[in-house]
This record gives sequence, structure tokens and C-alpha cells, in this order.
Amino acid sequence: MSALLRPDARRGELIGAGAVALAITVALLNFRFEEEWGVGVHFVYSALAAALVIALAALADRTVGGPPPRWHSALFVVSFVVLLLALGNLADLLGSDD
Repeated sequence: MSALLRPDARRGELIGAGAVALAITVALLNFRFEEEWGVGVHFVYSALAAALVIALAALADRTVGGPPPRWHSALFVVSFVVLLLALGNLADLLGSDD
């Protein structure tokens, strides 16, 4: 299963751009359909998106010496943002107060 999620370094920029587009989509769905959809639905799709991007970031080949490529850094930043959205939805699902 991890071989299917291991991103190819030759397509790194495309994977990074796709992850950014996924994060924007999740954020827009969270804000646009906040009233129409239930909190559980928001939590499910944001948690799935976070799990996918975190898996891609964790399984990417790390370069030896030097800084990581830009797309790899973008995966880590996007995973942080989407995880924050998922955790916010989990807090709402469990009944937290604003």
C-alpha cells in the first residue's frame, strides 16, 4: 500500500500543486457549506484529505544533504493546514464552545 502512495520525485511539482488545490478545496467546502452540511460530514472529508497529504509527505523520498525540494515543503505546509481544519471540525463535532 505504501508503494502506491510514494510520490515520484519527477512529478513532485505536480503533486505539490495538487495538494495545494486540495487544501483550497477543503477550506472552501468548510466555509461555503458550513450551514448546509453537518459537522460530521466536514470532519470526514477534511480528515481524509489530511490523511492523504500527510501520507504523501511522509512517504516522499528525502534528499541527502541540502534543503528539501519545494514541493516536499509544500506537502508539509498543506498537511498542517488541512490537519488544522480537520481538528477544528473534530472539536465542533465533540461539542466545543467558541
